[in-house]
Amino acid sequence: MKKVLFAIVLSGFTAASVAQDIHFSQLIQTPLQINPANTGLFDGYHRAIINYRSQWTSAGSPFKTMAASFDTELGLKKKKNAYLGIGGFLFQDKSGDANWKQFKADLYLNGILKVGKESHLALAIGGGYGQTSADFSKLTFGNQYNGQGFDTEFNSYESIVFRNFNYADLSAGFNYEFDKTNQAFDRNNSFKMKIGFAGYHLNQPKYIYGGALEQKMNARYVGSLGGQYDFKGTRLSALTNNYYMLQGKFKQLNVGAMVRMRFNNQTKITGMVHETALYLGCNLRVGDAVIPTMMFEMKGFMIGLSYDYNVSSFKPSTNGNGGFEISLKWTNLRDGTFRQGREFNKGK
Repeated sequence: MKKVLFAIVLSGFTAASVAQDIHFSQLIQTPLQINPANTGLFDGYHRAIINYRSQWTSAGSPFKTMAASFDTELGLKKKKNAYLGIGGFLFQDKSGDANWKQFKADLYLNGILKVGKESHLALAIGGGYGQTSADFSKLTFGNQYNGQGFDTEFNSYESIVFRNFNYADLSAGFNYEFDKTNQAFDRNNSFKMKIGFAGYHLNQPKYIYGGALEQKMNARYVGSLGGQYDFKGTRLSALTNNYYMLQGKFKQLNVGAMVRMRFNNQTKITGMVHETALYLGCNLRVGDAVIPTMMFEMKGFMIGLSYDYNVSSFKPSTNGNGGFEISLKWTNLRDGTFRQGREFNKGK
């Protein structure tokens, strides 16, 4: 009985709050969802990421979100001070007994300009396609209860006006990146900082559910500040990632820090051996959840695990249960003099 009642409430809650975007807790593993100007702005040639999140499992009908992204660079050459980043991000979000689904696919184009010896400025635009659907025939109601169970042959006398719909979407963003790397024989020591601002749903697409119910998707604005500092003479690095999001009347502040422990150095000449490292840290979604996070990096791959522990006023309903999340990233790295030499020769 509780499961059925929750399914009804959840469907109503989803319809009321669907104008908010999905979110992940491992925000550093969803760079294109944070800022289109992250496209192609990384130390590598190609990058692919997949994400999976299951949220509010204690409710019986959890939200399940899957996402994937890919981005690469075009025209990265030694003799040029500008190049392009191109990539795409897609996700599917599914929730409730009515199988409420959101699907979204975006493409991004990013112009990256070297504005100093250690600085880059990036400006990006993006466009996408979204689709929303549901099957309310899967819901059961109180007047269908026959004393032993729910009989779908009974008429619920509920009239739900809903139709699937599609929409177009626009986004844009910019980044400033500072990267000061000191060359060393065994490994490089870096200080990196990135600050950015992005806007999604800039055209405020309409959500048309059916009947007289119609909503506009509020534009989502994201401010970000992150960095990395390598402690010279040690195997440790400190990383921080902070984000502020605003969408209509909804606000979200994410702050986080991690320690990176390096186990071995890369081979700087051939690039045959890559660094292996473990990341341990914690993120805080202010007023909502504490998120311990662990990541492991090896040979261009990184796997991330995290869990949201709910600390908001919703905690009694969830028993503190939040969301389990896993991510996997692969990067075709730009490490090794031989590989970069071939890259530079192409620019002649």
